[in-house]
Amino acid sequence: MQSCTPVACRQTVLVIALATMIVPNRFDPAVAQSPAPLNPAARAAVASRTNPSSPEFPASFDDLLAALRSEKDENLKRILLQLENYARKLSLSNAQADLVIRELERIKTTDPYQERWWGKVRRRTPENGRLIYINRLQAGGAIEGLVCLKIANDLAALPLRQRVRQVLAYVENRSTAEEVPKRASDWFRGELWRLGNDAIPYVVERAAEVPELRRMYTEILSARGDPRAVDFILQTLATVHEKETGDACEIIRRLWAFRDPRISKALVEIIQKEVRVTADARYHPQQQAQVATRHRIPFPVKVYPLRACAASMLGNMSKVRWKMLFYQDPRSWQVWWNTADRDSFDPASTDRTREELETLLENFTYRAMREYMGYANWHEKQTPSYMLSEMRPDLLKLGPEVVPILLDTYRAIVAEYPVWEDDLRRWTELVLTTLDTAESRAATKKLVD
Repeated sequence: MQSCTPVACRQTVLVIALATMIVPNRFDPAVAQSPAPLNPAARAAVASRTNPSSPEFPASFDDLLAALRSEKDENLKRILLQLENYARKLSLSNAQADLVIRELERIKTTDPYQERWWGKVRRRTPENGRLIYINRLQAGGAIEGLVCLKIANDLAALPLRQRVRQVLAYVENRSTAEEVPKRASDWFRGELWRLGNDAIPYVVERAAEVPELRRMYTEILSARGDPRAVDFILQTLATVHEKETGDACEIIRRLWAFRDPRISKALVEIIQKEVRVTADARYHPQQQAQVATRHRIPFPVKVYPLRACAASMLGNMSKVRWKMLFYQDPRSWQVWWNTADRDSFDPASTDRTREELETLLENFTYRAMREYMGYANWHEKQTPSYMLSEMRPDLLKLGPEVVPILLDTYRAIVAEYPVWEDDLRRWTELVLTTLDTAESRAATKKLVD
C-alpha cells in the first residue's frame, strides 16, 4: 500500500469529514427533531411517494382520510405533498373528493405547524427568515388539484374527441366553467399527457385553429414525440418570422423528441438560409475610457442564429462530429444530405467554387473572432492554436487558395472595422502559422512586414 504525502492525506481527511458531516437546523427545533413515527396509513402514503406501486400503498380511501385526520406537523406535510397522486391512484370519485376537500379546508384554516422560510437568501439566520404555515399552503394547493380532478372525472364520460377539446379549453384558460382553479392550465396539461397518443390527432386539429398559441402547442406535442405532429411543428417553424430567432430556435430545440427523416431534411433547409445578424459590440481594449458613456465600438461579430441552432440539432440527431470549420457550412450539409454513405462523409473533400470557399472562410473567421477576441488580454490567455492544429488537415485539403482568401478576408474586415486591425492581424497570423506551408509562411512574412 502506497503512502500519501502530508498534503494528500489532509485533503483525503477533509473530503471524508465533509461527506459524513450532518448539520442540523439549529434555528427551528421542530424541524431539527426527527418526526414522530407514522401510523400504518400514513406510512403507506409516504412509502408510495417514491414507489407508487409499493404494496404499502394506501389500500383504500378510508386509509387516506384517516391519515389526514390523525397526522400532524411534518408527517402531515409529507402526505399533503403527494395527495394528488394518492387521489388519482385510488380513483377517487367526486363524492370522495368532496370529503377529502372538507378535511383539507379544516387543515387550511386551523393547522398550527410552521416552518421557517428564507426564499433566495444565501446566508440563513433567524432574523432574515420568516415563519409560514406550510401545511395550510400545501392544503390550499391540494384543494385546487382535487377540484381539477372532479372536472376530469366529469369529462371522462365524453367521447375522446370532445373530451380532448374540453381539456384543451382548460389548458388555454378559456373555459367558462365557474370556480376554475388558478393552476387549472398546468393541471390539465398533465391530464392531456395521461390521455396518451390517442389524443394527438385532436390536439393537432385544435392547434391548427389557434396560430397565436403555436408555441404552447409545439411544447405540448413535442413532449410526446408522436410522428403525427411533425407536419404541424414544421409548418409552425416555417411561419415564424426570420427575425424571431428566439422562437424559431426554441422550436428547433424541441425537434429532438422526434426521430423522423422529415426533421433532418427541414434542418438541412434551414441551414441554407442566409439570415445573418450583427452582434452587439464589445468594448475595444483601447477604448475602455469610453465605457462610462456606454459608447460601443463596432465589433466584427456576425452570426447566423437559425443556422447555428439547426446545425447543432442536426449534428446531435445524426451524431455528426465535424470541426468548427464545417459545422455551420451550408454546402457541407447539403452534400452530406445527398450522400448515400453519410457515416463516412468528409466535408473537407467536398468540391467548392471560389465563391463558396470565400464564404466558408469568412464565416469561420467571424465565428473564431466571436470566441477568441474582444478581451484586452485574449492573446495572453490560452490561444486557439490547439483548435487550429486539429483543423490543419482540413484547411490543407481545401487547397492553396486558402492562403490568399484568408488575406483577402483580413483586409476586407479591417477596412470595415479598422479599430480591430491589431487583433485581426494576430488572428490571421496565427492561422497562417498553423498551416505551415510555403505559401502561408510567405504570407505571414508579408503580413508582419
